[in-house]
Amino acid sequence: MAELQRSECRFLVSAPLEAVDREQVLQQLAISLQESGCVKPSYVQAVIERERDYPTGVQLEGPINVALAHAGPEHVLKNGIILGILAEAVPFYKMNEPQNLIPVQIVFMLATVSPVAIAFYMDKLINEVLMKSDVIAWLANTKNAETIKMFFESEVFAAPAE
Repeated sequence: MAELQRSECRFLVSAPLEAVDREQVLQQLAISLQESGCVKPSYVQAVIERERDYPTGVQLEGPINVALAHAGPEHVLKNGIILGILAEAVPFYKMNEPQNLIPVQIVFMLATVSPVAIAFYMDKLINEVLMKSDVIAWLANTKNAETIKMFFESEVFAAPAE
C-alpha cells in the first residue's frame, strides 16, 4: 500500500462533458488531469493510443455504459481519477469484444503511479459503482460536479475508520 500512501488520490469531475467522439473525450479528460498536476504532458497521447490498442468500453446491465480509460504509470505524477459524464453518449469499443462499439455516457479516467494503485481503484469502482445500477443511473442524471465529487470522496474513496 506504499504506492497509495505515496501519492494521495485527486478526484475530479467533468459534467456535462461535450464531445463528438471518444478521442475528444479522452483528450479533454486527460488535459484536465494534466492541469491538476496528476499526469505528465505525455499522458494525453498515451491514453489515446492505449484506447486504440486496448479498448475500455464496458457494457453494463442497464441502458448506461461506461469506459475505464488509463495509461501507464510512467506518464503519472500522482494518483488521480477524473469522471466525465457526457451530455450525449459516444461510441467506444468494448473491452471484452474489441470489434464491437457501444454507446458510452460515463468515462472514468484513472491516473495511477503503480499496478497496485490501479488494481485498488478499479476494485473500488467496480464494487462501489459499476455493480450498482442505481448509482450509475444517478451519475448519468446528476449534472452537479460538486455533488458527484462529494459522493465519491465520502462514499467510494473514503478512508476506512480507524
